[in-house]
Amino acid sequence: MNLMHVIPNRGELPSTTAMRLQSSDLIALDLQAGDRLRSDAGTLWITVDGEPDDLMLQAGDVHTVAADSRLNVSALRSASLVVLGRGPLRWQRASEAGRGVADRIADAFRALSSRPAWH
Repeated sequence: MNLMHVIPNRGELPSTTAMRLQSSDLIALDLQAGDRLRSDAGTLWITVDGEPDDLMLQAGDVHTVAADSRLNVSALRSASLVVLGRGPLRWQRASEAGRGVADRIADAFRALSSRPAWH
């Protein structure tokens, strides 16, 4: 995982951090309301703790965080994530960092397809 480097700020938010994620990477970000996530390349799958719906950001898409929250971010293949925030970025590898979301979904579909059909 080619994780992180800080980019000199050129916007209204004081902290800009770029990360390169591979499909096997899963990270947890603790963000504040108003922080923004941007996909510079690839597709990012984002789950917000406590929210029923997930987000998908494709290259060029931006998401503004509505409330202080933890976001779990994984890439569908390799992707570039930019976080624009108010303070130093707090992040950690999530508990299943060794397996990407796409791998876990593929496993789930394989498990479902191996079950007998209901009649």
